[in-house]
Amino acid sequence: MSKRRFFTAAASAAAAALYCMKPNHDEERYRRLQPFENRRIAHRGLHDNKGDTPENSLAAFTKAIQGGYGIELDVRLTKDGIPVVIHDATLRRVAGVNKKIADLTVAEIQFYPLFQSDQRVPTLEEALTLIDGKVPLVVEIKSGGDDNALCQKTMTKLKKYQGDYVLISFSPIVLQWFKKNEPDVLRGQLSMDFFDPWKQRKESWFVKFAQTNLLTNCISKPDFIAYDFRAAEKLPLVISRNLFQAKTAAWTIRNEEELNYAEKYFDIIVFEGFLPASSRGK
Repeated sequence: MSKRRFFTAAASAAAAALYCMKPNHDEERYRRLQPFENRRIAHRGLHDNKGDTPENSLAAFTKAIQGGYGIELDVRLTKDGIPVVIHDATLRRVAGVNKKIADLTVAEIQFYPLFQSDQRVPTLEEALTLIDGKVPLVVEIKSGGDDNALCQKTMTKLKKYQGDYVLISFSPIVLQWFKKNEPDVLRGQLSMDFFDPWKQRKESWFVKFAQTNLLTNCISKPDFIAYDFRAAEKLPLVISRNLFQAKTAAWTIRNEEELNYAEKYFDIIVFEGFLPASSRGK
């Protein structure tokens, strides 16, 4: 291959990559993200898994509201088709029972206490009733089951909710569903370095490469990027910030040192395991 052909091919590949990486850019939708920029977001609520406010519990959400923090929570679908708030696909870590959420009804799931506390896995409806628009809300859609049903049933609950909220997911297909069916809802693409050996991801090399480098944005057209804060200075985020002027969220900040670093690069801060020096705003 001649040098000219090589550079032409390289330029074409770069242009194609940039096209795929480009997120949605809409100033009006950006203005709707401002409530999230002005509050620290408590990951799975303001929780303590060794105390009486375990993660993704009503008690953790209450504590976050009392502290003036926004809330991030996770949603999965039960056997009887009810959206519940839990991060893991099973109860093993949170309740010591190796049973899948998708194989249990709400009643069966709520039989088990969270981390030996008096708290149970709440339904999304219970969480929304409690939060009631008091603080900004980030809802992560946990894909892997019947994603269409999960998206539909989650939106059925959210349509009745009066408050600021955004949806996020690692799955571009999930975000594409919202782009197509609920285009007014703000959506964020979750991502990270999928080649990190500590993550032990099972996806193919191609999928890891595409998701790490945000090449699926052409599918989901997210309004913002939610990325592992440790990748703040890596190419995908540098391009997103500087070329596309994209809004970005950092997850998950666990101390003041990390917070001070993340604030240099990210618009939205999601934290866990400590109390930021500033509970409201930057």
